[in-house]
This record gives sequence, structure tokens and C-alpha cells, in this order.
Amino acid sequence: MNDTFKQYSPQNSQIVHILTEIGTPVRQNVNNDDSMVDSQDFQDSSQGTHFIPNQDFIAMLDLELIDLPRDSYIVKLIELTNDSDDTITWYRSMLTSRAKSIQGCPLGKLITRKSTNRGSSSQKYAKDCYLLQQFISGDPSSIDEVFRKDEPKSVSEHNAVPLNCHLIELKTTLHMTIDRLNEVEKLGKANRTVIEKLQTENEKLRRELEDSNERLIVRNKS
Repeated sequence: MNDTFKQYSPQNSQIVHILTEIGTPVRQNVNNDDSMVDSQDFQDSSQGTHFIPNQDFIAMLDLELIDLPRDSYIVKLIELTNDSDDTITWYRSMLTSRAKSIQGCPLGKLITRKSTNRGSSSQKYAKDCYLLQQFISGDPSSIDEVFRKDEPKSVSEHNAVPLNCHLIELKTTLHMTIDRLNEVEKLGKANRTVIEKLQTENEKLRRELEDSNERLIVRNKS
């Protein structure tokens, strides 16, 4: 289980364990063969890097990339993700989840890209993100380029990619919730410290007021 989940342990630790076992994308080695192989976006956790962008990061990508032309989109996405295949393929999976909810989205597997003389894998993944976003925005003309053109698959195989995407989204939401709970806990501690200080100051003022009243009474008697 990663360090984030060690910071806050919900009572239902089994759910956290299951979600943290969902694999995330790994970087492809440079290869001059431009062939397309089965997507490995959802590998076993022992083989992948656990990169989990939070919702704010995803929202930032959506905002920064909106309405950009293809070349600018690709350059900007690579820049925002520090040219990381892990991050870009993760974002591609998020976009795929959105696309799968739209009628007409291909049912095949995502294509795993490789770096070749024609371009890096990150450039190709970023282009996939652009094409997915175009499909989501209402332009289906190039969406087939993102998915393999294999023979028809079973319904269970068709459902595998969107199911994994939804699980990753759930993992992200849980990650964000844990972060927020940690923030609330820190805020609660800070508030308790302030309250204790105010109580101390109030007690000090109360004692000073009592002393002043006593001195005033003594003075009046004399």
C-alpha cells in the first residue's frame, strides 16, 4: 500500500487494499518497430508505477488543454505532464472512460504506443488524448485511430477497459478524499490550538478582572 494511504487508514481497509492494487500505466521502452500491441494500461501493481493524479490536477489539464489545435494540444500536454508516459497514459485512460459513455465509441482495446524514429511514445499518447477529447467534444472522425482493429471480442472483454477506467477514477476519488480528511484533521488541530489559547487568555483576563474588583472593594471600604 502506498504512503498516501498510510497517512489515513479508513476502517474498511479491505476497500483501500483492493483499490491500491489496481495497476497503472508503465513507460514503454524505445523500439524502432512501430507495430501496435495489446494495451497494458492496467498491469499488475507489481509491474507498474502507482501514479495517481488528484482531481485538481485532472481539472487543470482539462482547463489548460480546452480548444487547443492538435499540435498545440500535444505540446502542452507533454509540457504539463513533464513528458511522462505514466501521467499521459493515465490521462488517456480517464478520457477513455468518458468516451466509453458516449454512443459510437469503439469497443476495442487501447493501443500501446512505442517510441520510434517517427516520434516518442509520449507524443503518440498525447495525440491519442487529443483524438479522444475531439470525440468527447462531438468529432468522431479519427477516434478509430486510438483503438485496435481486432476481431470482435466478447462482451466481458469489451467491458474490461471502461470497468478498469471507472476503478481508477474511484481510486482517484478515494485518494482525494483521504487528502481532504488529512487537511480537515490538521485544520481541527489548528483550531483546537487557537481555542486553547483563547481560553487561556480569557482565564487570565477573568482573574485580572476579579483582582481589580477586589482591590476596588477594599479601596471603597477604606
